[in-house]
Amino acid sequence: MRNFDRVAKIYDSTRGLPDSVMKAVLDSLVVELRSSGTVLDAGVGTGRFAGPLKERGIDIVGLDVSEGMLSEAKRKSLRSLVRGELTTMPFADGVFDSCLMVHVLHLVENPAGLLSEILRVCKSKLLSLAEESDNVGVRENYIKLRKEMGYHWSEISEQKLVTLVAPTELKDIISYSEETRTDDDIQYFRDRLSAVTWDVPDDVHKIIISRLSSTIGGRVYKSGRTIRLAIWDLGKIRSAGLLRT
Repeated sequence: MRNFDRVAKIYDSTRGLPDSVMKAVLDSLVVELRSSGTVLDAGVGTGRFAGPLKERGIDIVGLDVSEGMLSEAKRKSLRSLVRGELTTMPFADGVFDSCLMVHVLHLVENPAGLLSEILRVCKSKLLSLAEESDNVGVRENYIKLRKEMGYHWSEISEQKLVTLVAPTELKDIISYSEETRTDDDIQYFRDRLSAVTWDVPDDVHKIIISRLSSTIGGRVYKSGRTIRLAIWDLGKIRSAGLLRT
């Protein structure tokens, strides 16, 4: 899994959801998790979900490979934190009831290995967020250009998993609009704050940024976003044939 130590201190300020959106997401998660036993947050990061869920009474344990991200989570008074790889989890079989996984699947080299480990250590269900936008943003354009220049990026994400294995439940949480300046987004990628830039050589990265600036720079646009809660019974994932490495 990609290590987020380099962006740990700025992660929350650059990846956060609007307050009203975050509240809606957390409310939905609490409804689904409040009857669970212990929950695993796979890829807990800075604890931006685990912290508020813990405050709302959810028994949750966070796992992440990044010491920097776990340090930020500890600043939020999270204590049930474990450092380790998601594809070789340091837990006994069936120790958790459910698993929460948000913005993680595309970051591991072996997504099937991660799903296999979730099936091993969890007994009941997997929850994730499926997010859609009606606009192709800077991130999508960066990924397209890096692929054209020979630098692979994983096609597997939580949103993609929804299309590969139909969730047992897929619930609308919230739809909202946001205004974006492409120059701000391009600067974010120029500064290599996104994981999609980290393994791209400097010369290739500069070419991609130059192309983005010349083709979509200077725009201001509004986009609509929808967030859904996807819930899979683990048996459904087990029988879907996705676990071959």
